[in-house]
Amino acid sequence: MKNLFILFIPLITLFFFSCQTDSGNVGEIAKMEKIVDESPTSENVKELVAKYNEYAKENPDDEEMNGRYMYRAASKQLQTNNVRSTISFLNQGIQKYPKSSATPNSLYLLGETYKTKFRQPEQAKLYYQALVEGFPTHKYAEKAKGNLVGGETLSEMVEAIKNDIYMDSTQTRVNPNKARKLVDLYSLHASVLPSDPKTPSYLYDTYEIANSVRMFEQAATACEKLYKDYPDHNKAATAMFLSGYLYENELRDLDKAKKLYEDFLVQYPDNEFAKDAKFSLENLGKPADQLLEELRKKNEGK
Repeated sequence: MKNLFILFIPLITLFFFSCQTDSGNVGEIAKMEKIVDESPTSENVKELVAKYNEYAKENPDDEEMNGRYMYRAASKQLQTNNVRSTISFLNQGIQKYPKSSATPNSLYLLGETYKTKFRQPEQAKLYYQALVEGFPTHKYAEKAKGNLVGGETLSEMVEAIKNDIYMDSTQTRVNPNKARKLVDLYSLHASVLPSDPKTPSYLYDTYEIANSVRMFEQAATACEKLYKDYPDHNKAATAMFLSGYLYENELRDLDKAKKLYEDFLVQYPDNEFAKDAKFSLENLGKPADQLLEELRKKNEGK
Protein backbone atom coordinates (compact mmCIF):
# COMPACT_ATOMS: atom_id res chain seq x y z
CA MET A 1 0.00 0.00 0.00
CA LYS A 2 2.93 2.31 0.81
CA ASN A 3 4.29 1.79 -2.69
CA LEU A 4 0.89 2.67 -4.16
CA PHE A 5 0.85 6.03 -2.40
CA ILE A 6 4.47 6.75 -3.40
CA LEU A 7 3.44 6.11 -6.99
CA PHE A 8 0.80 8.86 -6.75
CA ILE A 9 2.84 11.48 -4.84
CA PRO A 10 3.91 13.43 -7.98
CA LEU A 11 0.31 13.58 -9.23
CA ILE A 12 -1.19 14.61 -5.89
CA THR A 13 1.55 17.06 -4.94
CA LEU A 14 1.50 18.82 -8.29
CA PHE A 15 -2.24 19.32 -8.13
CA PHE A 16 -2.14 20.53 -4.54
CA PHE A 17 0.47 23.17 -5.34
CA SER A 18 -1.64 24.40 -8.24
CA CYS A 19 -4.47 25.12 -5.75
CA GLN A 20 -2.59 27.03 -3.09
CA THR A 21 -3.87 30.47 -4.06
CA ASP A 22 -7.53 29.44 -3.85
CA SER A 23 -9.69 31.22 -1.30
CA GLY A 24 -10.86 27.76 -0.22
CA ASN A 25 -7.40 27.13 1.24
CA VAL A 26 -7.66 29.88 3.84
CA GLY A 27 -8.90 29.63 7.40
CA GLU A 28 -9.83 26.40 9.07
CA ILE A 29 -9.52 24.18 6.01
CA ALA A 30 -5.95 25.32 5.32
CA LYS A 31 -4.98 24.81 8.96
CA MET A 32 -6.49 21.35 9.03
CA GLU A 33 -4.78 20.40 5.76
CA LYS A 34 -1.44 21.35 7.28
CA ILE A 35 -2.16 19.24 10.36
CA VAL A 36 -3.06 16.25 8.18
CA ASP A 37 0.09 16.71 6.08
CA GLU A 38 2.19 16.59 9.24
CA SER A 39 0.19 13.84 10.94
CA PRO A 40 -2.11 11.90 8.59
CA THR A 41 -4.01 9.93 11.21
CA SER A 42 -7.49 8.52 10.58
CA GLU A 43 -9.01 10.98 13.07
CA ASN A 44 -7.31 14.00 11.46
CA VAL A 45 -8.36 12.92 8.00
CA LYS A 46 -11.93 12.41 9.19
CA GLU A 47 -12.00 15.95 10.62
CA LEU A 48 -10.60 17.41 7.40
CA VAL A 49 -13.14 15.54 5.27
CA ALA A 50 -15.92 16.88 7.52
CA LYS A 51 -14.69 20.42 6.78
CA TYR A 52 -14.67 19.70 3.05
CA ASN A 53 -18.25 18.42 3.29
CA GLU A 54 -19.24 21.47 5.32
CA TYR A 55 -17.83 23.72 2.61
CA ALA A 56 -19.81 21.82 -0.04
CA LYS A 57 -23.00 22.22 2.00
CA GLU A 58 -22.46 25.96 2.43
CA ASN A 59 -21.25 26.52 -1.16
CA PRO A 60 -23.15 23.99 -3.29
CA ASP A 61 -22.62 25.98 -6.50
CA ASP A 62 -18.83 26.24 -6.17
CA GLU A 63 -18.19 23.36 -8.53
CA GLU A 64 -14.51 24.17 -8.97
CA MET A 65 -13.48 24.07 -5.31
CA ASN A 66 -15.85 21.27 -4.34
CA GLY A 67 -14.32 19.10 -7.07
CA ARG A 68 -10.85 19.93 -5.80
CA TYR A 69 -11.85 19.20 -2.23
CA MET A 70 -13.22 15.80 -3.20
CA TYR A 71 -9.91 15.06 -4.92
CA ARG A 72 -7.98 16.13 -1.85
CA ALA A 73 -10.24 14.08 0.42
CA ALA A 74 -9.54 11.07 -1.80
CA SER A 75 -5.77 11.58 -1.65
CA LYS A 76 -5.83 11.84 2.13
CA GLN A 77 -7.85 8.63 2.37
CA LEU A 78 -5.25 6.98 0.17
CA GLN A 79 -2.52 8.30 2.44
CA THR A 80 -4.13 6.49 5.38
CA ASN A 81 -4.60 3.26 3.39
CA ASN A 82 -8.38 3.68 3.02
CA VAL A 83 -8.50 2.82 -0.67
CA ARG A 84 -12.24 2.19 -0.94
CA SER A 85 -12.97 5.64 0.47
CA THR A 86 -10.43 7.02 -1.99
CA ILE A 87 -12.47 5.58 -4.85
CA SER A 88 -15.72 6.84 -3.34
CA PHE A 89 -14.50 10.43 -3.07
CA LEU A 90 -13.01 10.42 -6.56
CA ASN A 91 -16.30 9.19 -8.02
CA GLN A 92 -18.26 11.79 -6.04
CA GLY A 93 -16.06 14.55 -7.39
CA ILE A 94 -16.41 13.38 -10.98
CA GLN A 95 -20.18 12.89 -10.85
CA LYS A 96 -21.18 15.89 -8.72
CA TYR A 97 -18.62 18.44 -9.95
CA PRO A 98 -17.60 17.33 -13.46
CA LYS A 99 -16.66 20.87 -14.57
CA SER A 100 -14.00 21.20 -11.89
CA SER A 101 -10.39 21.24 -13.05
CA ALA A 102 -9.86 18.31 -10.68
CA THR A 103 -11.91 15.93 -12.82
CA PRO A 104 -9.16 14.71 -15.20
CA ASN A 105 -6.80 14.22 -12.25
CA SER A 106 -9.49 12.21 -10.48
CA LEU A 107 -10.04 10.06 -13.56
CA TYR A 108 -6.35 9.26 -13.82
CA LEU A 109 -6.02 8.51 -10.10
CA LEU A 110 -9.03 6.18 -10.31
CA GLY A 111 -7.45 4.33 -13.21
CA GLU A 112 -4.15 3.98 -11.39
CA THR A 113 -5.85 2.82 -8.19
CA TYR A 114 -7.86 0.09 -9.92
CA LYS A 115 -4.85 -1.04 -11.94
CA THR A 116 -2.27 -0.99 -9.15
CA LYS A 117 -4.18 -1.81 -5.98
CA PHE A 118 -7.10 -3.94 -7.10
CA ARG A 119 -5.46 -5.46 -10.18
CA GLN A 120 -8.58 -4.72 -12.23
CA PRO A 121 -7.30 -3.53 -15.63
CA GLU A 122 -10.76 -3.64 -17.24
CA GLN A 123 -12.20 -1.31 -14.58
CA ALA A 124 -9.15 0.94 -14.83
CA LYS A 125 -9.67 1.08 -18.57
CA LEU A 126 -13.02 2.85 -18.12
CA TYR A 127 -11.38 5.81 -16.39
CA TYR A 128 -8.40 5.98 -18.72
CA GLN A 129 -10.78 6.00 -21.69
CA ALA A 130 -12.95 8.66 -20.05
CA LEU A 131 -9.88 10.85 -19.54
CA VAL A 132 -8.73 10.42 -23.14
CA GLU A 133 -12.17 11.17 -24.61
CA GLY A 134 -13.24 13.90 -22.23
CA PHE A 135 -9.91 15.68 -21.80
CA PRO A 136 -7.74 14.78 -24.82
CA THR A 137 -5.28 17.66 -24.29
CA HIS A 138 -4.78 17.12 -20.55
CA LYS A 139 -1.24 16.36 -19.41
CA TYR A 140 -2.25 12.87 -18.21
CA ALA A 141 -4.10 11.92 -21.41
CA GLU A 142 -0.99 10.47 -23.04
CA LYS A 143 -0.19 8.42 -19.94
CA ALA A 144 -3.77 7.15 -19.96
CA LYS A 145 -3.46 6.15 -23.63
CA GLY A 146 -0.51 3.99 -22.72
CA ASN A 147 -2.83 1.85 -20.59
CA LEU A 148 -5.42 1.31 -23.31
CA VAL A 149 -5.53 -1.68 -25.62
CA GLY A 150 -7.93 -1.57 -28.55
CA GLY A 151 -10.08 1.33 -29.69
CA GLU A 152 -13.33 0.77 -27.75
CA THR A 153 -15.05 4.07 -26.92
CA LEU A 154 -17.12 4.81 -23.81
CA SER A 155 -20.30 4.63 -25.90
CA GLU A 156 -19.31 1.22 -27.22
CA MET A 157 -18.61 0.07 -23.67
CA VAL A 158 -22.07 1.30 -22.65
CA GLU A 159 -23.77 -0.56 -25.50
CA ALA A 160 -21.89 -3.77 -24.73
CA ILE A 161 -23.02 -3.79 -21.09
CA LYS A 162 -26.49 -2.49 -21.97
CA ASN A 163 -27.14 -5.57 -24.09
CA ASP A 164 -25.98 -7.92 -21.37
CA ILE A 165 -27.79 -6.86 -18.18
CA TYR A 166 -30.93 -8.98 -18.55
CA MET A 167 -31.29 -12.41 -16.97
CA ASP A 168 -33.75 -13.77 -19.54
CA SER A 169 -34.92 -13.22 -23.09
CA THR A 170 -38.01 -11.29 -21.99
CA GLN A 171 -35.76 -8.42 -20.83
CA THR A 172 -37.82 -7.94 -17.68
CA ARG A 173 -35.36 -9.22 -15.05
CA VAL A 174 -31.99 -7.53 -14.74
CA ASN A 175 -28.79 -8.81 -13.24
CA PRO A 176 -28.27 -6.44 -10.25
CA ASN A 177 -24.47 -6.42 -10.45
CA LYS A 178 -24.42 -5.72 -14.17
CA ALA A 179 -27.15 -3.10 -13.74
CA ARG A 180 -25.09 -1.25 -11.12
CA LYS A 181 -22.07 -1.36 -13.39
CA LEU A 182 -24.14 0.09 -16.22
CA VAL A 183 -25.45 2.88 -13.97
CA ASP A 184 -21.87 3.78 -13.03
CA LEU A 185 -20.80 3.77 -16.67
CA TYR A 186 -23.78 5.89 -17.71
CA SER A 187 -22.88 8.41 -14.99
CA LEU A 188 -19.24 8.47 -16.07
CA HIS A 189 -20.23 9.06 -19.69
CA ALA A 190 -22.56 11.92 -18.74
CA SER A 191 -19.89 13.57 -16.59
CA VAL A 192 -17.07 13.61 -19.15
CA LEU A 193 -19.06 13.81 -22.41
CA PRO A 194 -21.94 16.24 -21.74
CA SER A 195 -22.05 17.33 -25.41
CA ASP A 196 -22.43 13.82 -26.79
CA PRO A 197 -25.87 13.52 -28.48
CA LYS A 198 -26.41 10.21 -26.67
CA THR A 199 -25.96 11.68 -23.17
CA PRO A 200 -29.55 12.91 -22.52
CA SER A 201 -30.98 9.52 -23.50
CA TYR A 202 -28.36 7.77 -21.42
CA LEU A 203 -29.43 9.84 -18.42
CA TYR A 204 -33.03 8.71 -18.80
CA ASP A 205 -31.82 5.13 -19.18
CA THR A 206 -29.83 5.65 -15.98
CA TYR A 207 -33.04 6.54 -14.16
CA GLU A 208 -34.83 3.43 -15.42
CA ILE A 209 -32.02 1.00 -14.59
CA ALA A 210 -31.10 2.62 -11.26
CA ASN A 211 -34.74 2.68 -10.16
CA SER A 212 -35.17 -0.99 -11.04
CA VAL A 213 -32.34 -2.00 -8.66
CA ARG A 214 -33.32 0.51 -5.94
CA MET A 215 -30.43 2.90 -6.55
CA PHE A 216 -32.78 5.78 -5.87
CA GLU A 217 -30.22 8.52 -5.26
CA GLN A 218 -28.53 7.76 -8.58
CA ALA A 219 -31.93 7.66 -10.28
CA ALA A 220 -32.87 11.09 -8.87
CA THR A 221 -29.46 12.55 -9.77
CA ALA A 222 -29.82 11.36 -13.37
CA CYS A 223 -33.30 12.91 -13.62
CA GLU A 224 -32.10 16.22 -12.20
CA LYS A 225 -29.17 16.37 -14.58
CA LEU A 226 -31.47 15.62 -17.51
CA TYR A 227 -34.04 18.35 -16.88
CA LYS A 228 -31.46 20.94 -15.77
CA ASP A 229 -28.80 20.43 -18.46
CA TYR A 230 -31.02 19.33 -21.35
CA PRO A 231 -34.32 21.24 -20.91
CA ASP A 232 -35.24 20.83 -24.59
CA HIS A 233 -35.02 17.04 -24.54
CA ASN A 234 -38.34 15.24 -24.95
CA LYS A 235 -37.91 13.52 -21.58
CA ALA A 236 -36.95 16.65 -19.61
CA ALA A 237 -40.43 17.30 -18.20
CA THR A 238 -40.95 13.64 -17.34
CA ALA A 239 -37.56 13.58 -15.60
CA MET A 240 -38.50 16.58 -13.48
CA PHE A 241 -41.74 14.97 -12.32
CA LEU A 242 -40.00 11.65 -11.65
CA SER A 243 -37.36 13.44 -9.62
CA GLY A 244 -40.09 14.86 -7.40
CA TYR A 245 -41.68 11.44 -7.12
CA LEU A 246 -38.39 9.85 -6.04
CA TYR A 247 -37.72 12.50 -3.42
CA GLU A 248 -41.26 12.12 -2.08
CA ASN A 249 -41.65 8.37 -2.03
CA GLU A 250 -38.18 6.83 -1.95
CA LEU A 251 -35.74 9.38 -0.53
CA ARG A 252 -38.33 10.95 1.83
CA ASP A 253 -37.14 14.51 1.29
CA LEU A 254 -40.56 16.17 1.29
CA ASP A 255 -39.23 19.73 1.12
CA LYS A 256 -37.32 18.98 -2.04
CA ALA A 257 -40.24 17.04 -3.49
CA LYS A 258 -42.57 19.98 -2.79
CA LYS A 259 -40.22 22.42 -4.55
CA LEU A 260 -39.89 20.13 -7.56
CA TYR A 261 -43.64 19.63 -7.94
CA GLU A 262 -44.25 23.38 -7.65
CA ASP A 263 -41.58 24.16 -10.23
CA PHE A 264 -42.93 21.44 -12.48
CA LEU A 265 -46.42 22.95 -12.46
CA VAL A 266 -45.01 26.39 -13.27
CA GLN A 267 -42.90 25.13 -16.17
CA TYR A 268 -45.22 22.42 -17.49
CA PRO A 269 -48.82 23.30 -16.48
CA ASP A 270 -50.30 21.34 -19.38
CA ASN A 271 -48.08 18.28 -19.12
CA GLU A 272 -49.65 14.83 -18.82
CA PHE A 273 -48.24 14.58 -15.27
CA ALA A 274 -49.63 17.93 -14.11
CA LYS A 275 -52.64 16.32 -12.38
CA ASP A 276 -50.34 13.87 -10.63
CA ALA A 277 -48.10 16.68 -9.44
CA LYS A 278 -51.11 18.61 -8.06
CA PHE A 279 -52.40 15.51 -6.31
CA SER A 280 -48.97 14.85 -4.80
CA LEU A 281 -48.71 18.44 -3.55
CA GLU A 282 -52.13 18.30 -1.95
CA ASN A 283 -51.33 15.04 -0.17
CA LEU A 284 -47.63 15.42 0.51
CA GLY A 285 -46.56 13.62 3.65
CA LYS A 286 -49.88 11.96 4.37
CA PRO A 287 -49.65 8.33 5.56
CA ALA A 288 -50.90 5.78 3.04
CA ASP A 289 -53.75 4.59 5.25
CA GLN A 290 -55.00 8.16 5.77
CA LEU A 291 -54.85 8.84 2.05
CA LEU A 292 -56.74 5.65 1.22
CA GLU A 293 -59.41 6.51 3.76
CA GLU A 294 -59.85 9.99 2.30
CA LEU A 295 -60.12 8.56 -1.20
CA ARG A 296 -62.68 5.99 -0.02
CA LYS A 297 -64.85 8.69 1.56
CA LYS A 298 -64.54 10.85 -1.50
CA ASN A 299 -65.68 8.01 -3.76
CA GLU A 300 -68.60 7.19 -1.45
CA GLY A 301 -69.78 10.77 -1.62
CA LYS A 302 -70.05 10.76 -5.37
